[in-house]
Formats: sequence, C-alpha cells, structure tokens
Amino acid sequence: MYTLRCTAALLHRLQAPTPTGSGSEPAPTTALGDWYANLLRIEGKKCVIFTSERTLLTFLFPGLSRDAIHQLPAVLRDGLSKLLESETFADDVVGRLLSEYQDLAVVPTTDRSVLGSLNELSRMAEAYVHHGGGLESCDLRAINHRLNQNPMSRLQMASPMAVTKSLLDGDLTMSASRKRTSSRKKKPRQPRLDEVRITRDGDTAVITH
Repeated sequence: MYTLRCTAALLHRLQAPTPTGSGSEPAPTTALGDWYANLLRIEGKKCVIFTSERTLLTFLFPGLSRDAIHQLPAVLRDGLSKLLESETFADDVVGRLLSEYQDLAVVPTTDRSVLGSLNELSRMAEAYVHHGGGLESCDLRAINHRLNQNPMSRLQMASPMAVTKSLLDGDLTMSASRKRTSSRKKKPRQPRLDEVRITRDGDTAVITH
C-alpha cells in the first residue's frame, strides 16, 4: 500500500473527495515512502511534479491530457520507471520498486516540510523548462536529473539522488552483509588463569583447560 498525497489544486482537478474522520492512515510500506504531487501550469499545459516523501526523489511529468491526469497511478509508475532507468539503476531494483506501487490511496498532503520542498522543486522545474526553451524544446530527462542533484535542506544539504542511492544500496547489501558476518569464524575465548591447570611431565609443561 502506498499513498499519493496531492496538493489542494491537484485534488480539485482530480475531483477526489477529501477524507473525513480521525482514523489513522496506514503507514507506508514502500522503500521510498509516500509520494507528494503538485499540479503545475507551464505554458498553459497541465504538468504534475512528483516527490518521494523519504528521499525527495523528484520527476516532472509534463503536458497531461484531461484523461491522463485522472490516471495518476499509471503516470507515477511510468515516470518513476523512466527516471530510474535514465539514472542507470539495476533492472532488479527498478522492478522491485515498481512492484510496490500497485495499491493506491489518494489523500491531501500532511507534512509541511515535504510540501515546502515540493514547492521549491516545483519552482526549479518551471525555471529549468523555460531555460531549456519551453516544453516543446527542453530535455525532460536532463531536467529531472538536475532536479535530483540539488542539495536540499530537508536532507541536511544532500541531494535527493544521493540519498535515494544510499537508501537503496543499503537495502540491497544488508542481506549480503549478514551472510558475510555469519560466515566468519568466531575467535576462541582466552581462558582465565583459574580455568587452567599446569602440570609437569618430565621436562614438558602440560596445560589442561
């Protein structure tokens, strides 16, 4: 289960009902946590920017049609797949991450810190598109790469891509590390003096534990 947390503008466009009640939402079970999404209008076209709650991994999906904007789960998986492949993540990593994004709950944003980072990344994305010559001429792959190289205060000035790679590398190497640790032979414990007995056999000292 994962949650797509949308800004008010995007929820209005989706015509999604706002959840009511005080029931607690399920905790994210995905490696990158929940996702935050914001609706942008660039050159009069609807664009959605997605950001991972856990690592701020970000990508811009531009020029969504009226039908496509109502299919955000598919848009999220498609955009995330292209981003990970362009950043040369291994196929098994991409497949594992995408398999986590099947069940979706659309809800409002909750974390102001993540929302602040999302707004900052939204402004950057718009600036990069305009600097790249507009939606028709810009290199979207290069823009998404650049978004994920920016140091972010929420990440203690690390970049989203660096934090994402560190997180995913840690997940993949943890089991291998446990195997290496378990295969090491334990060093024998040094006995205490009161645990040994020393006797003589001719000119030879015999030590018995």
